[in-house]
Amino acid sequence: MAIGKHPILFTIFGGTGDLTYRKLLPALYNLMAVKVFPEQLQVIVVGRKPFTTQSYSEHIKPWISKYARIPFSENVFSEFLEHVQYVEMNFTVKEDYSTLHDVYSKYANAQQLYYYAVAPEFFSVISNNLLSCNCMLDSHTHQVLIEKPFGHDEDSATKLHQQLLDVFSEESIYRIDHYLGKEMIQNIMTLRFQNMLFQQVWNKDAIDYISITASETVGIENRGSYYDQTGAIKDMVQNHLFQILSIVLMEEPKDNDVDSLFTNQVEVINQLREIRVETIKDHVLLGQYDSGTIDDESVIGYQHEANVETSSNTETFAALKMYVDSPTYENVPIYLQTGKRLDVRSTEVLVVFKSVNNQRPNVLTIRISPDEGVYFTFNAKKPGNSQDVVAVSMDFCQSCVYENRVNTPEAYERLLFAAFNKDKSLFTDWSMVLSSWRFVDHLIDVIDQAQLEVELYPSGSSGPKSLDTFLPKSYFEFRTK
Repeated sequence: MAIGKHPILFTIFGGTGDLTYRKLLPALYNLMAVKVFPEQLQVIVVGRKPFTTQSYSEHIKPWISKYARIPFSENVFSEFLEHVQYVEMNFTVKEDYSTLHDVYSKYANAQQLYYYAVAPEFFSVISNNLLSCNCMLDSHTHQVLIEKPFGHDEDSATKLHQQLLDVFSEESIYRIDHYLGKEMIQNIMTLRFQNMLFQQVWNKDAIDYISITASETVGIENRGSYYDQTGAIKDMVQNHLFQILSIVLMEEPKDNDVDSLFTNQVEVINQLREIRVETIKDHVLLGQYDSGTIDDESVIGYQHEANVETSSNTETFAALKMYVDSPTYENVPIYLQTGKRLDVRSTEVLVVFKSVNNQRPNVLTIRISPDEGVYFTFNAKKPGNSQDVVAVSMDFCQSCVYENRVNTPEAYERLLFAAFNKDKSLFTDWSMVLSSWRFVDHLIDVIDQAQLEVELYPSGSSGPKSLDTFLPKSYFEFRTK
């Protein structure tokens, strides 16, 4: 859907927070720099701090200069500022919304987007105030963009969902999982469905196992209060890894239809085999980082982080061995793992095919971040008079090419541009949120019943020692090092 000529009013609630400074404004600047910023777009930044539009413009300059993908340009920045307006108000105070109403009333037939860059407990407050103060003009269309976490379990997610439905339709709710905006996530579908080579072997007959990994070298940073009540499973598995898993395993959507895409994604999650108490040690491994060394610097353990209980048992590492009960992937092991303070920063998918004649298996590696690319290893005859077989590879390192780096939008650029176009394919459907929480709620309950141990692992390592036997031995040969 192409952007029309009607006004687009993009209101950011939480306009003086890190998300706005580090992600949203740099993404909008990048859109301006590459000349795809809609000319009729007005950015209305809402914040409590006593800025004017002029002083706010001066304040955000160093943030955009530091975090924008495109090198900073005074000319581009000046052009961008022509579309930015700062509104000082307290979004919890109903009377303050009269200012927003006055701004919105200046435009006819506008497309209004509200970005809630605030904590979820404020979603209902803002939505109800927008509605009761007549900010949602009948002549305008309305979309709301929200960030995870979408609740902390099924009940809280359902309550949050219902609060939004009191004001917005489901079609108007855009749930952001920034992983869906990454270039290589989108490329997975192209690889699978536009190449006969992979389309014909993406099944139990050819695949030995699949691994999806999101490892980080950083700790919890300043998120102790949040993270200690959350853990790696809720923070990463329930959303990011399940999104990747659904795209890796789903059936091909019909005619690029968004509803078909969502249906096929959630079907994968609904087909995940339930993990039971009696076999949990074969399927779940949890860990927590201890002190260690990262990049030759000593770092503290999780229990010594700020705002973390000194006896906390919260997992900072989780590895799951899962199965999908579908004829296509019957008994194919799927390994999901994520952790903090590990030896490598990497998000990648490994598809390891079955060995032929005891030779090294073919391996498809999809590197999502920080490097982006696709790598495929296969067997060939070693040059010379012998009949020895050697592994060779083909690689497409997308991020190695300067032109690709310049032309590839970052996640928030892609997501915002999609929202302006009312394209929901890059966002999370409610059915996916609900099914993911149902599986994770059961998993957490089983973990608690089994009193599963959380193993300490040194910061800077590959994870808990038990990982050596939990994962296939070949994984450690094939993973990014």
